[in-house]
Amino acid sequence: MKTAIQWNARPRTQVTIAARRRIWESCCGQYRVVNSRSFYGLPNVFYAMRRMAPSSWVIIRRHRSRRPAFRSCERDCQ
Repeated sequence: MKTAIQWNARPRTQVTIAARRRIWESCCGQYRVVNSRSFYGLPNVFYAMRRMAPSSWVIIRRHRSRRPAFRSCERDCQ
């Protein structure tokens, strides 16, 4: 059985000293995709993440574009 994760429509934005992050969270709260854009010339990276505990996340996989990161989360959910 194939399941699809429902994602929030708009990303939450977080700006730090080192990077600007856009965070898409799943409606269930177990998965998220984080786009990290560094201010210091590092490559633009998308992280597919899964919640391990109430306040900790583990990186499933690292990608260069958004769609494969979403697919990694859906593959991990199955």
